[in-house]
Amino acid sequence: MIESIFKNCLITRCFGYQAASTTDVETATEIDMASPTEGVFDSVCFIASFSTVLTTAVCTLKALAGNTAGLASGQAYATTTATVTAAGTDTNNNILVLDCVRPGKRYIRPDLVLDTAASALDSIIAIRYNSKTVPTVELSTLADGAVSIGLS
Repeated sequence: MIESIFKNCLITRCFGYQAASTTDVETATEIDMASPTEGVFDSVCFIASFSTVLTTAVCTLKALAGNTAGLASGQAYATTTATVTAAGTDTNNNILVLDCVRPGKRYIRPDLVLDTAASALDSIIAIRYNSKTVPTVELSTLADGAVSIGLS
């Protein structure tokens, strides 16, 4: 049997483009890990995609989690972060990935801390997985999805 990522995962864009800046991203879309319509998931992987990252820029991806909606900066962060310090152009067009396995909270949101030098962010994507129940509605943020089998 062939499995597809679409079967047991839900892919959501949490944050869109931000021009080169040292302004932290604290307004990304909150993810509901136990939504009656979007499905119930045990894990979420956040992917921050960059275009231009200036030398010496420090980019740190972390997750804020809580049991009630409307997460605020005073709530607890996951203990693990994904961080990169740019050296030359080696970080341009790269990604940071933070995988939150069983965060233990219903709501979770990515936060991106940008420090020292400017970085341009393309987007932050959330991939919810390890589903207990699958979505019952199609999300408006997914323009299209397709599965290709047997390329030759």
